[in-house]
Amino acid sequence: MARMAGLDFHLLFFGILAISIGTTLWRAWTTWQAAGRLRQPPPGTVLVEGTTAPLGALRPATLSGNSCLWEAWTVEAWQAGSSLPNGRRGRWEIAESGASRDPFLLVTPQGHRILLCPDPVDTRLLRARAWTGGAPRPDGEPGLLAEWTGGLLGRRYRYAEQLVLPSQPLFALGLPAPAAPGDPPGLDGRLLPGPGGLLLGQEPPAEAAARARRGVLRGLALGLLAQLFGLAVVLALLLGGPWVLFSAGILGR
Repeated sequence: MARMAGLDFHLLFFGILAISIGTTLWRAWTTWQAAGRLRQPPPGTVLVEGTTAPLGALRPATLSGNSCLWEAWTVEAWQAGSSLPNGRRGRWEIAESGASRDPFLLVTPQGHRILLCPDPVDTRLLRARAWTGGAPRPDGEPGLLAEWTGGLLGRRYRYAEQLVLPSQPLFALGLPAPAAPGDPPGLDGRLLPGPGGLLLGQEPPAEAAARARRGVLRGLALGLLAQLFGLAVVLALLLGGPWVLFSAGILGR
């Protein structure tokens, strides 16, 4: 029975490891593709750069309360539990997430006013702000100490938000369309979401693509190193028992 329990543990570990590696590779591949779309937009799509402007009243961000044109947010809660194969005693689970849908304007350097229709938005090239706290909703902006420490010491919630602010440089990749009946006067057209959503970014497109690809390579390297280390430890335990790790100097020092 003990041998079967050990076998089940290792099968569970390898299953989780395979899912983790697959998820890492999938996220890396899709982000790499998003960066490639900036260098060579797919047929039928256009890349528009300009400065954001409101179409109506600004909205308060759900988490921080900042005035914005568009937002996406996520709240995760720490769920304590029995020890997992990776040694952690719990996991983060999404408690709440959402994104606004209100359209806003992008004014190009030539003075063209384009209506952006952000439903849905591809957020992979938007910068995110993250912090933690002790309640399901944060009490507005994180304090300086919380930003420095990451909100440690008993924090059981973590928050992330991505905002589009007024008068902000922005690029958008989507499907061009003429202004629709009922649109405000003076518009020069619309930009609709393409496959995967309206791709937005807050820096020059070439810089956004380069930053995204650097992040992919860095994340792949760190993630795969951590997963390979865990695999090596489990293989050592499976093949030779704990004494292998002691003799290698990994444990017992």
